[in-house]
Amino acid sequence: MDPMGGVVPRGISVGGGDDAALGSGGVDQARELELSPLTVTAPLLLRTHELSWEALEHLVAALAVQADHALEARPFGRGGQAQNGVDVVAFFASQPAAVYQAKRYEKFAASDLRRAVLAYAGGSRPFDARRLVIVTTADVRDTKVDLELTRLREQHRDLVIDLWGRQQLSDMLFALPDLVRRFFRRGHDAGVLPSAAWRGGAGREQRCDGRAGAGGLPGPPRFVFERGFA
Repeated sequence: MDPMGGVVPRGISVGGGDDAALGSGGVDQARELELSPLTVTAPLLLRTHELSWEALEHLVAALAVQADHALEARPFGRGGQAQNGVDVVAFFASQPAAVYQAKRYEKFAASDLRRAVLAYAGGSRPFDARRLVIVTTADVRDTKVDLELTRLREQHRDLVIDLWGRQQLSDMLFALPDLVRRFFRRGHDAGVLPSAAWRGGAGREQRCDGRAGAGGLPGPPRFVFERGFA
């Protein structure tokens, strides 16, 4: 009871504390927030293993331009030609060419890494590249793979050797939603596109199912899924 003999509602402070300042509506809202989860974790990885080998090569060429800032990148040669450890070559304005290998694997072991590196480093080294990037659709989180990568870098100090697996590809592509839409048409299954990419002005947000959002703006294609990183 309050000093005047009335009954004080639960959660309301007589002394004008936080609950009183919030009012009954604010208290209810605060309690609801305490009970509700703050966020739902979105998928962290793209389904890179579903890419065809040709799509993977074109994705690597696109990443060479958009992520590595090459002036030009393209697949090297055609089927049946000797490629000497090069699937994609990229050219830059002020540095030597870089070469990329695209490996559509489900599993990637330390021995696969060694073979891939030696295919270029132990051969004729087309384009006289100073950087070799091994790209695979597989998960490369493996202590043996990491140790082998360290050994290969020590053995070939004249060559910068990078390894991109499923995690690295996903991390790069999360910042490049246009490439996700281009190469992962089933993006609604992956759930990786940021909703911010489809926001209109003044807080208007378009829907991910192709219908117009608030303000009558057209929505994005149906394969775009709004539940993604924010």
